[in-house]
Amino acid sequence: MAGLVLITRPAEDAQEIADILKQRGYQTFLEPMLEVVYHRVSLPDLNQYKALIFTSRNAVRAFTKLSNRRDIKIHTVGSMTAELAKEHGFSDIVDANSDVEGLIELLVRDGEKGSYWYGRGEEVARSLQNEKLALENITIDENIIYSIDNKRSFSDELVRHIHNKSFSHVLFFSTRTSQVFVENLENTIGTDGQNEYFKGTKALCIGTPMIRYLSEIQWENCLVAEQPNRQALLALL
Repeated sequence: MAGLVLITRPAEDAQEIADILKQRGYQTFLEPMLEVVYHRVSLPDLNQYKALIFTSRNAVRAFTKLSNRRDIKIHTVGSMTAELAKEHGFSDIVDANSDVEGLIELLVRDGEKGSYWYGRGEEVARSLQNEKLALENITIDENIIYSIDNKRSFSDELVRHIHNKSFSHVLFFSTRTSQVFVENLENTIGTDGQNEYFKGTKALCIGTPMIRYLSEIQWENCLVAEQPNRQALLALL
């Protein structure tokens, strides 16, 4: 298993993946394309809500920096978010094991009428302010509890590895990550970075929307996980 595996996730999640891959015999290089910034905000009275909603692991981490409450029912999107919430002490967890649309369908089908609190990032791919929920008398109150900043350039060590064609695989866990990677590649190395340095590298993606940006690079192959989760993505290695 020649070559390094480049992990582009934010630091906290990237290290977890590196530890998993090390156990499997892979060497890794961590270069987060995004930085999570946690916000200091005042939370509402959480007792007024039927449940809390987290659609990302970053939202769980952000909440735990703001509140010690772990006794409230929560809804999550994805098994990894649910797993992290459990690690932080939540016990009453309902996981949609899907995307935001799947969570909406779950709330419509099984959710109690009333208000829910949604702790989210500054930017979200899909809004929870949805007509289906409104028709079921389900309202969503939101607080922005974190934001994500783009990495503006590659580290010198990453540039060296790219020039040396060191990477056998590059892992992409979000569309935004893939976009920032391509932009930084062009800005740091130029078109040669897109056309020359990754012909022997496989891009592994957690979802098809990433192909829109990654197709600008000549890869050995660009593969998409069967399911949008970490386990399915790592199964591509």
